Amino acid sequence: PIIDDIKPPPWHKPVDLRIISLVFNRASSLKRQLDSLNTAEYFGDKVLLEVWIDRSKKNGNIDSETYLVAKNFTFKYGDVRIHNHTRHVGLYGQWFGTWNPDPDSNEIAVFLEDDVSVSPFFYRWLRNVHKKYDRRKDVAGYSLSGICPRFKNSRGNVRGPKTEICILYRASGSWGVSPNRENWFRFIEWYKNTSRDPTFEPLIEGIFPSRTYQRFMKAGTTDEMWTMWHIYYTYVNNQFTLFSNFPNEIGLTSHWQEEGLHYSKSDTLNTSAPLLTKWDKKYENLPDKLVKLDYDGKIIE
Repeated sequence: PIIDDIKPPPWHKPVDLRIISLVFNRASSLKRQLDSLNTAEYFGDKVLLEVWIDRSKKNGNIDSETYLVAKNFTFKYGDVRIHNHTRHVGLYGQWFGTWNPDPDSNEIAVFLEDDVSVSPFFYRWLRNVHKKYDRRKDVAGYSLSGICPRFKNSRGNVRGPKTEICILYRASGSWGVSPNRENWFRFIEWYKNTSRDPTFEPLIEGIFPSRTYQRFMKAGTTDEMWTMWHIYYTYVNNQFTLFSNFPNEIGLTSHWQEEGLHYSKSDTLNTSAPLLTKWDKKYENLPDKLVKLDYDGKIIE
């Protein structure tokens, strides 16, 4: 998919946190997410909430109920901007074309699809991990999900050693992601250049996402899986995503697995994992040396 024509308007006020909410036509999901954002702590930092509404692929319309939810929402901690895309852009356009930070800013951005709710402590965690690890070239970004799906050998989730507060894993983690800014924009530039080659396939032998992407290729629906490009890019550049490693897969986001591109109606209203509702000071003891897990969940020595 082409994303070059998506030009987010600049925002000239200083921002510490930019929340990018990616939505289409699930008004109730957006309402639940926005309400959860109002329960979070922001420490008096400057916060900008941007809601990006995609248009229907069939008729080019904006969903009116979703727009009204965004328009009528009062964010207690900062400014709100609503962006109605000028055309259908799909998942690629939503993820790759909506963050336009000031070059001189040090803002943190977090991407949230509409069926994700946040923990009150999501920003506390992001502030800490960005400060600790942003200079590392091998950190692609920070997932807010407590779940790390295993990509190789057998289905299920991977877990780090119980002694670890967080781990690095070879996945993108799209259930709430805060990119490492420098590495993210290098990835976007690589995608723009590489995707122009119609013969290129971002596949990694032996992992489950590659098999899924191959099925999408046969069905002509690869526009539904942007994550395969990021998985490939991080693999060839030896980058990882940082995940929390809290007990019982507790996360900084919950994903509601609602009906849409990737879930059927029978999956709806089942959250992926419980939200973190109580902060423990030990979560601030971030390690200097991070455990790295491979696609099969085994530690990379």
